[in-house]
Amino acid sequence: MIEINDYFNFNNNDLIIKLKEYIKKNPCCEQFPKCDHPAYQSDSSVFNIKDINIDIIKNNYFNFLLKILNKKSLDVVENKVWAYLTLKNNETKPIWHHHFAKNNYINVSGLIYLTETKIGTEFKTQFLNFETIPYINRWYVWHSSIVHRPKDMISDVDRIVIATSTVLKN
Repeated sequence: MIEINDYFNFNNNDLIIKLKEYIKKNPCCEQFPKCDHPAYQSDSSVFNIKDINIDIIKNNYFNFLLKILNKKSLDVVENKVWAYLTLKNNETKPIWHHHFAKNNYINVSGLIYLTETKIGTEFKTQFLNFETIPYINRWYVWHSSIVHRPKDMISDVDRIVIATSTVLKN
């Protein structure tokens, strides 16, 4: 249902600075800030940022997908990657959503916490509700049809996560 990979290392501090700037310059949509997205969400092209830390995260994500899907290679049809920022002393925008995209394809979503936080992610299925315990620098990956949201809380730090929605050929 949900897979979690091992901790891996990169320069979180440098990446956090870069992502905060990226989010400001590349908001979620043309309607921002009068849209339904979280207050500070980037466009869906975060993996296209030219940065060594993004390269480390991207490589780790795709290697983890190879492992959990038991594949030798991945035939990516579509890959969207966003950065989310919840500023300190602000509430998350806990809207239930999913990323299910295409029938007859493999649809996976992922999340990595870049900052220490107490705010995990809640998941809801027909028979089970659960939430993550947020640990930094680990991918959490699940089928994109599973409904999820950030836990409804006020953040005691600037909380930054990267989220993915990936469509693969079977």
